[in-house]
Amino acid sequence: MMTVRLLPVATLVLLCHGAGAANADAMKVGGTGAAQGMLLRLSEAFHAAHPGDRVEVAPGLGSSGAIAALVPGVLQLSVSGRALKAEEKAQGLQSAPFFDTPFVFVTSHPNPQRLTKADVVAIHNGALAKWPDGKEIKPILRPKSDSVTGFLIANFEGMQAAMDKLRQRVDVPVAATDQDNIEAAVRIPNSFAGATLAQILTERPSLRIVTLDGIEPSVAAMEQGSYPLKMRIDVVMKSDAAPVTRRFAQFLRSAEAAKLIRENGGVLLPAQTASAR
Repeated sequence: MMTVRLLPVATLVLLCHGAGAANADAMKVGGTGAAQGMLLRLSEAFHAAHPGDRVEVAPGLGSSGAIAALVPGVLQLSVSGRALKAEEKAQGLQSAPFFDTPFVFVTSHPNPQRLTKADVVAIHNGALAKWPDGKEIKPILRPKSDSVTGFLIANFEGMQAAMDKLRQRVDVPVAATDQDNIEAAVRIPNSFAGATLAQILTERPSLRIVTLDGIEPSVAAMEQGSYPLKMRIDVVMKSDAAPVTRRFAQFLRSAEAAKLIRENGGVLLPAQTASAR
């Protein structure tokens, strides 16, 4: 099976180099690529409101990589597409709901057909192989361990078997990160990939969002319940986080942050939102 790009194994090493240069007014954040663009916008707004504080956004770590980087202090805050594991909580990490964003399907095809949830499964198992104009649908997969893979399996009946079948094809790319996924979807003609609306609106790739079960994905449709697919992003940090980290975390709950999140495809969640994944 073809892989778009391997995860950058040196990323954490590079981050560790110079981590001691961080001071009380500086911090590094990172996490799932699905929220990287959102995190960049929020960090810029935070710096504008707090000129003495500096936030650096580290790319390419993913949820698990960023959570692991919190323990030694390489990162001070992360955004995650999955819940914390028991062993991570035992290391002094705590998480809270951050925002919900619609999970959407995108393509480079100039005029994609409307799809149903059953069609999405059919694309993965090979039963639906062409767009209406006869062009071959080119699906893009994510690694088995990726939170998107688990999300699709949990939300689409028959998806596990469909993905297992698709992974047997040597021509199907596996995108290691959310950014790899979008880059591949743009580059490959007639592609088909899943992503968060937050990533699409913040990165603005040359892709079209596919209508699902007759519903155009949007924040409003997600809130009304007419569009059922949504992915939750959590914010994670140490229980003994530094003052600058707590200031940034507090800013993420502000009215200004809520407005930015909504404008970019998400809905801010109360910190006490019940865990449901």
